[in-house]
Amino acid sequence: MGTSLSQLIPILGSLAIARLYGPTEFGIFAAWLAMVLLLSVVLTGRFETVLAIEPDGAPRRIAVYSTLFTALLAACAAAIALVIAITIAPTLTRNVPAFLTIAFVPTALAIAVAQTWQSWAAAEGLYRQLSLMRITQAGAITLLQIGSVFFDNSAIALGTAHFLGVLIGIVTSAHLMPIGSILHTKILTEIKGFWRKHYRFPMLSLPADSINTAAAQLPTLIVASRFGPEVAGLLAMTMRILGAPIGLLGKSVLDVFKRHAATNFRARGECRSDYVRTFKVLTMGSLAFCIVMFIVSEDFFVLAFGETWRTSGT
Repeated sequence: MGTSLSQLIPILGSLAIARLYGPTEFGIFAAWLAMVLLLSVVLTGRFETVLAIEPDGAPRRIAVYSTLFTALLAACAAAIALVIAITIAPTLTRNVPAFLTIAFVPTALAIAVAQTWQSWAAAEGLYRQLSLMRITQAGAITLLQIGSVFFDNSAIALGTAHFLGVLIGIVTSAHLMPIGSILHTKILTEIKGFWRKHYRFPMLSLPADSINTAAAQLPTLIVASRFGPEVAGLLAMTMRILGAPIGLLGKSVLDVFKRHAATNFRARGECRSDYVRTFKVLTMGSLAFCIVMFIVSEDFFVLAFGETWRTSGT
């Protein structure tokens, strides 16, 4: 229920955002966010996926510390690389507002931290806390984006609101699941041990997940580059609305799958039955949704967002 609500909030918010912001500004924001989401995947090294297979208790908490520390180090390296890149090629960010360029790495880091906390909650089986984390973050982002229009109706307002909304989600997550403290000298030793034990995740899982995320975000980036931010905004709204129900189904199933698959993998050394059952559920749900939207998508977009967004439905 909580996951459903957290996915529903952005969809309902889009009804207002589409009428408050034009396709051009939404396109600039969407292209920027696509790069932010890709970087957020890279920052953790995909160590957050380790949380589900770590034993309950102290080992998992050490894994959380290690993942957060990895994200912080990677974010510092990314910020330095960005400064160097802009210095060498000033035109690299000519189509991106200066403030969004500055907020690029901090927003990616915030998303990585939020994702780590949510993965921790899922690994612990604390679905109520997980739902509250997601609802708070989704609600904060949506309300701030809608409220920001009274001060500025540009891509900068959308990006700033997204960043602040994720920060609110992190604060809520830390309140619901305090991470506690470990002696400084000990935690550094534990982090090094964690890296040595799970070094295969950055080597194998990170490239795969980066490609997967890039595949999802590249259409918006390519369209923005070739046809401009307005067309990219129309496409981004299409992907946002059509992707939300599929994301809702996937997220709901994935949270349960991670916990049960990890438990069965530790017990039996395999989780084939969990995978096959999950595959069937996702396939049937996706096919049903695609058939419905193939028939009604254009009329739906006009009715929900106005004539300006008809091309999104098309």
